[in-house]
Amino acid sequence: MPALPPIPNVLRIHMEWELNTSHSGGSRFYFAYTGGPPTAANCSSIAANIVTLYTNNLAKDFSIHNALKHTVVTDLSSSTAATGNADSNVPGTLADPYAGVEVAGCLNSHIPRRYRGGKPRLFLPLGNAVVIGTDGASWTSTFVTQVNGDWVAFKSGIAAMTGVGCTLTNHVNVSYYQGFASVQNPVTKRWENIPTPRSVAIAPDVISLTTLNPTVSQQRRRRFTPIT
Repeated sequence: MPALPPIPNVLRIHMEWELNTSHSGGSRFYFAYTGGPPTAANCSSIAANIVTLYTNNLAKDFSIHNALKHTVVTDLSSSTAATGNADSNVPGTLADPYAGVEVAGCLNSHIPRRYRGGKPRLFLPLGNAVVIGTDGASWTSTFVTQVNGDWVAFKSGIAAMTGVGCTLTNHVNVSYYQGFASVQNPVTKRWENIPTPRSVAIAPDVISLTTLNPTVSQQRRRRFTPIT
């Protein structure tokens, strides 16, 4: 597999979760910057600030059984660009009943460019059983409105950071793949579509709006693994 192309002036922000002390999960999104480039110490400062922003803006949307444990910020400008991290142990504040380790909220982001797959998505281990509607499959409208507002505040806080070696600007979508090739498994004879990596990166898409999908989603298959 060839190395993915660099994405100039973009940071990858990866948040790692502990789910009910039994499983782990991950959520990843991207932010553009100007100036810089940030150093490793700058990236660690950004990660620490993100923990604070999560605590102040988003923790109230998460169960007390799910905790933010680690945040990693990586400059994608080159394979040798800086990376930094911050450890934490910040559980949510939503009380029981717990909705389960697989339950997640899907945040859909809107961009001008159309592509196969629809739209950028971010999965977060949100909610408890109280904020799921009587149908058992949808978030309550009150919770959807709350999460949408909290995400705006969280994202605005990232863009307002100072003293981190660069100026953070926009939440963006990064595209590493274009099209696919159909490959047949020689043993099972089944066909699978394998995404084709880009040889040269395209400009990141600026995300204009992010909203919580009213339908409850799952963490399964999205870096959702048992803790051993």
